[in-house]
Amino acid sequence: MNIEDRLAILELIYEYSYTYDSNEINKFSNLFTEDGIWDSPIGTARSREEIFQLLSSRRERIAKLGIQNRHFQTNTILSQQSTNQVQGKTMILVTWQFPDRKFAQVHLTGVYEDEFTKTSTGWKFARRTLKIDLEPDDLSIS
Repeated sequence: MNIEDRLAILELIYEYSYTYDSNEINKFSNLFTEDGIWDSPIGTARSREEIFQLLSSRRERIAKLGIQNRHFQTNTILSQQSTNQVQGKTMILVTWQFPDRKFAQVHLTGVYEDEFTKTSTGWKFARRTLKIDLEPDDLSIS
């Protein structure tokens, strides 16, 4: 894989964290292909529109509780499958900062398993699957 594609995919992963954590769900959902899949223990969305709907409602619940979440993604491994297809794995650490607490706490850890597709507008997530290490008690609002 050339360095330009590798850097573009890493930038896509970073954008995922920043757009979700700053509640820019329209930008977030546009990081996926039109038929992109977002899959996690709390639900599966099978299109860009479903991703937007599912994650908008989740972010609303988090905001009502005054929680600021942060996604830290690291240790990405990429494997090119073809010119326009790459598979990857990225470790994830999610923290929650509650308004009544001085320090953020770890909410969950795990690994994202990804499929990336190169489109006419650049690299996009074709599929992103979250495999968490241990389910938190409050997963319903994560």
